[in-house]
Amino acid sequence: MSISEKKFQEIIAPLPRKHREKLNRSMLNVTDLEQWAQDSTDAMKRDLWVGIPWFVMYSSSLFVFGFQNSTITLLVIGVIYFMYSYFKFGSFGLNRVRRNVYEALLEELRK
Repeated sequence: MSISEKKFQEIIAPLPRKHREKLNRSMLNVTDLEQWAQDSTDAMKRDLWVGIPWFVMYSSSLFVFGFQNSTITLLVIGVIYFMYSYFKFGSFGLNRVRRNVYEALLEELRK
């Protein structure tokens, strides 16, 4: 129920160096990988549930009102949320890569 080092390095290659080093140091088990995959999926869903409505509201406010206080307020709210989300949970694309890597590792562990 272990993965060969070569196969492991191939699977984690798409991740940034910091995340590869974290995985190299950790003792992989199914429970942790499932939790990490779920955390990445949740972060992606959160970005979609916040990002799409924010974009629609901001775009319509910009189109209807131009650069007024309401539009600038929506812009600031979006920038604050996405900066917080990026630094706390990672970007949508990074979370997608993480989820794919964790699922590939789970598949290999379950073989």
